[in-house]
Amino acid sequence: MKSNPVFTLLLCLLVIACSGPKQEQSSGIIKIDVLKAFDSQKNIKASEFIRDVEFIPLESTKDSWFRGSENYSVGEKYVMIGDVERARVLLFDRQGKFIRAIGTKGRGPHELIEVRDAVMDPKEEFVFVYDDEMCKLVRYSIEGVFLNEISIKKMTPARYIKGIKFINENEFVLANYRPYAPTDGFASLPVFDRNLNHVKDILPRANDENLRINVEPHAFLTVNPDRVIFWEPHLDTLYTISPGGSAKPTHIIGFSKGGPDHEFVTTNFNPNLYAENSIVSIVEAGQYFHIFGMKSNEWFTALYNQKTKEIFEVVQKSRCDTSRYSGPYGFENDLFGAGRIWLRNYSKTVDRFFSLIDLETFSNYYDLECIRKKEVKFPELRDRFLEMAKDPEARYQKLIVLMRAK
Repeated sequence: MKSNPVFTLLLCLLVIACSGPKQEQSSGIIKIDVLKAFDSQKNIKASEFIRDVEFIPLESTKDSWFRGSENYSVGEKYVMIGDVERARVLLFDRQGKFIRAIGTKGRGPHELIEVRDAVMDPKEEFVFVYDDEMCKLVRYSIEGVFLNEISIKKMTPARYIKGIKFINENEFVLANYRPYAPTDGFASLPVFDRNLNHVKDILPRANDENLRINVEPHAFLTVNPDRVIFWEPHLDTLYTISPGGSAKPTHIIGFSKGGPDHEFVTTNFNPNLYAENSIVSIVEAGQYFHIFGMKSNEWFTALYNQKTKEIFEVVQKSRCDTSRYSGPYGFENDLFGAGRIWLRNYSKTVDRFFSLIDLETFSNYYDLECIRKKEVKFPELRDRFLEMAKDPEARYQKLIVLMRAK
């Protein structure tokens, strides 16, 4: 029986047409060019993402005062602050009353030199601290009792980390900086249990020259309402980290031009050399990726709609900001009017985004009367904020702001 050449050709074309898209979809990886965000600008207000707000004024005494912090956790019972300047951790209750300081400065087996990161476990029973000066993980009870510590010099050859996050109730990951030189046994995300046992590695790396990318911006780890994500500048790959400790690549998020791509990394060996464009943080809330970073050394906020595939830049300078640091980052604060809202931290324990505000900074660098005249969703919170900012006694307080997403 002779075959029909025309039929055979059509069949081949059909197979090719059907197999092509399936292969593309099978990878499941979506590419997002952040550079395209700057072709379109929109003014987005914080109320489009947040439905309610809660203030927690932290008690400010001689024992509880701290200058500033990038490391803080919010739970159902406690608020924990990593005090970098005094090398300790501060514990407050959920109303902001100071409870105790945890840890003391020194080089002893239970002491700290530099608090790079600190976190409470989801059950709020322990506090974990990473000291990058001594390259060790330290565990304390929530009552402030030293329990144990481990050296992790072999796991963190660059010494610095980008964060500690719990992926389930009993295990946390430590987000490593890449090493300066190829290192055997390096993994981007070593996993530990609550007793500081090293239980596994996520994203172990081969010993090759591609590891040598200790340049800004370093990889980061973010807890979001729906998942934990890990992003690296080398391949611009965003991974979903499962509660069981696996990594699944889901997106390529980066710049098609001027970003810290493979060519930039492998041809610029100066670890202090910055790329023209960089990503500082990616947060997932609802259908959006909130992408924060710098373009040509200027801060930016971009939103990527996962449903429509639209990406755009969020713009509008805060008109009440009188400082030279004012810039187009975050979202217009139409919640209580003070500053801009930057959704970077999320607590799964209380299902809230949270931020830390220094009231003294607002008193010095913001026009408080301008804030009072703004139309806001929660005027009673706005008035309470302004009252604290103007109070000579209260203005030195730090304020935790909890925000529940829509």
